[in-house]
Amino acid sequence: MLKVVSDDIPHKTELGLVAVHLRNEQELAQAFTTLFATARPTRPRPSDCKYLVQEFVAGGVEVFAGVSRDPDFGLSLAFGMGGTAIEVTRDFALRMLPLREGDAEAIIAETRTNPV
Repeated sequence: MLKVVSDDIPHKTELGLVAVHLRNEQELAQAFTTLFATARPTRPRPSDCKYLVQEFVAGGVEVFAGVSRDPDFGLSLAFGMGGTAIEVTRDFALRMLPLREGDAEAIIAETRTNPV
């Protein structure tokens, strides 16, 4: 798969900035041309637009993990269901970094991702 990577574009799938099921180099090149043309007019213009090629894994569970730095509290980790689910459900948990023993299991257990 090929997708646009940018902190300025949160909803890549909805904007047509993800291409899946690419079978060869020619399809990858065509997908890049399409994604580049689609991302170019995005407003506000992304300041950090990059492209990522990765294996598409079907049948798994997509999760979100994000790290941010607060000037007063330092690094924190946000974890929740991935893809558009985190936007819809707003279901995520937070932990300060570094994680201690048991924190990874606890952060998963605090979300609806846990049973999945």
